[in-house]
Amino acid sequence: MITIFTPTYNRAYIIQRLYESLLEQTNKDFEWIVVDDGSIDATEEIIKQWKLENRIGIRYYRQENQGKMIAHNKGVKEANGELFVCVDSDDYLEKDAIETIIETWKQIENNKCIGMVCPKVTENQKEIETLMPKGIEYSTLMDLYENYGFSGDTMLIYKTGVIKKYEFPKIEGEKFIPETYLYDKLDLEGKMYLLNKKLYICEYLPDGYTANVRKLMKDNPKGYILYARQRMQVAKNFKTKLRANMQYILGNWLAHNKGYIKKSVNPILTSILIPFASIVYRKRYRKI
Repeated sequence: MITIFTPTYNRAYIIQRLYESLLEQTNKDFEWIVVDDGSIDATEEIIKQWKLENRIGIRYYRQENQGKMIAHNKGVKEANGELFVCVDSDDYLEKDAIETIIETWKQIENNKCIGMVCPKVTENQKEIETLMPKGIEYSTLMDLYENYGFSGDTMLIYKTGVIKKYEFPKIEGEKFIPETYLYDKLDLEGKMYLLNKKLYICEYLPDGYTANVRKLMKDNPKGYILYARQRMQVAKNFKTKLRANMQYILGNWLAHNKGYIKKSVNPILTSILIPFASIVYRKRYRKI
């Protein structure tokens, strides 16, 4: 019924917590696909031992270090479940997560949507009733953040048949593109059912994406440019267009590109924002 996909890189020290949470699921109608992005720790040996135990269905794939996005492409390609959900190797699920997802999917009019979305919460976060907007059952991911005031991270559960239509591009010399690049494409396919349940427990580690977002942009400017151009085209909210335009400018500066104003989706707005982008660049990126 469900494919749980986990991309991992040098997380042998913490991935067991996720594995144990999968063993404790009250409904085990799922497969676990692990794509190892070239770990140099004991990740491979640990996963192979779990496969031998045969307590849950595990498929393990190893690739040369190419980044989470290419690992995601592999996970989607190999997925067999009706639904697809990414669970990072430093996070874990509540015992009833799979059961709740399956039962909810059966009850909602899922022909009207492409999947479900629920809040990610930290271990000590008990109450989540106020996280999702009241009175809204279905929404695109962009509308959830930009029009309905949601903040924080989300657990995304997509129809596998829908997510298989798209993949992250492989950019020579880079290993990252914001995940929203893919989600913006999926938003064009339909809305998500808003599931206000505590299912996914996350932890923000020093080597994780959240803690290193500025360095990621500096090291992967082409990916950010691609993402920003697309978002400038699909965004309906003017503030979102402004933020995307700023990222477009910063990405081009970090990539040392010329002529980027003429190539912009909105050259006039890009020109207007250059002084503001200059302030952000000096403050955030000059010393990185």
